Amino acid sequence: MFIKHGNTEFYVDLRSFARQVSQPTLILHGDADTILPLESSRWLVSKIPECQFRVIHDAGHVPTVTRPDEVVDAINQYFQDRPA
Repeated sequence: MFIKHGNTEFYVDLRSFARQVSQPTLILHGDADTILPLESSRWLVSKIPECQFRVIHDAGHVPTVTRPDEVVDAINQYFQDRPA
């Protein structure tokens, strides 16, 4: 992942840590994200056990800003589907 801060850009690769995630996980990705490709989230989902994936339509890189209601619905549904 490229990160830009001011005039400085650097690359951070956290892929090796993906398999260490052991908690149930929900990944949300906006289908209009121009910063990270959808495939990056699909790859992450394939590495994390107990991971659910939801694409938020017409959402950009920060779906909580561009589609907050859909994000809330996705989170609520995730917890409703989890065993007690």
